[in-house]
Amino acid sequence: MEEPLTSRVPAAVSYGSFSETRHSHSSCSDRITTGETSCDGVPGCCYDPTIIPDTEVFYPPKHLPTAPPSTVETSLGEDGVYSHDPILDHDAEELWRFLMSNLNSPRLAVHLVGTHSETRTRMVTSTDAEGRTSTNTEDYTETVTDFSFHVDVSNHVRPQWSRIVTQPRSGTSTVRETLEEYASSKNVFKEFRVEKVVLWDYDRVAHLLTDLARSAARWGVHVRVDFPKQDWRVSAFASNRYSRAAHSTLVQVLCVLTCLWIVFLPVWAMSRKRMKNRLACEYEMAVSADEFYNRNWGKIQSAVMRQCVGEYLVSL
Repeated sequence: MEEPLTSRVPAAVSYGSFSETRHSHSSCSDRITTGETSCDGVPGCCYDPTIIPDTEVFYPPKHLPTAPPSTVETSLGEDGVYSHDPILDHDAEELWRFLMSNLNSPRLAVHLVGTHSETRTRMVTSTDAEGRTSTNTEDYTETVTDFSFHVDVSNHVRPQWSRIVTQPRSGTSTVRETLEEYASSKNVFKEFRVEKVVLWDYDRVAHLLTDLARSAARWGVHVRVDFPKQDWRVSAFASNRYSRAAHSTLVQVLCVLTCLWIVFLPVWAMSRKRMKNRLACEYEMAVSADEFYNRNWGKIQSAVMRQCVGEYLVSL
């Protein structure tokens, strides 16, 4: 039997220093796939832990870290916490402290949408080349929303992350090497990201809820299940003015209005492509897909039958 995760890590690990333990993880029972499910804004839904090569993986320590959390200047964006603090440009240890200080579990929801198509008729008036007007009837198809609501499942996400690994696209770099590569880079657009990935059987959840919604809704309804997340990323960006400008909403709007994006966007994209410093921080769900369904199918069915639109269900 495999030993618990917490028993594999030296107790000396702290926020102030990063250390890793090598473990083989060539097989993993948890796999995230999308199938017909749309993962709106959730790159984690394309994350597959089964294809991560054998490399050094960081597991949580047995004891809580004793070093104080990071004090770098941070901001809160749409996806989570980010920082342009100059110390993160060159200090791998401080970068690690910053990342570890902001690894609170992400918020996760299940979004159910039901729609159907209706053929309607309208009057259309047209004018020919000679100036004569005529009115005719025209059929058109309109999509009607029957229900659209969210189910907050954040309380089912375990607060403690299970492990941190290098993303497969980062090559064979270890966690330590990935941090040091960022700190030593002179790329003005460099960025370091930790994506919080929630491991769950999304296909199973989508399948169960789709069948439930179809049985409770009108005939012919099209059901879509999404899994939106909030606070799912921790990012460190270079502190120079070019990097700050590239991540400024105002600058981005001005580039679009003045067509400067034609020049700026390719340069920025090429610079970012060369910097692939990315880690994945995995979180597990406290309930399986079937357990979640068995506990909540009644409330979800009721919301579908009441044709809830714009409602956020939080009391599961």
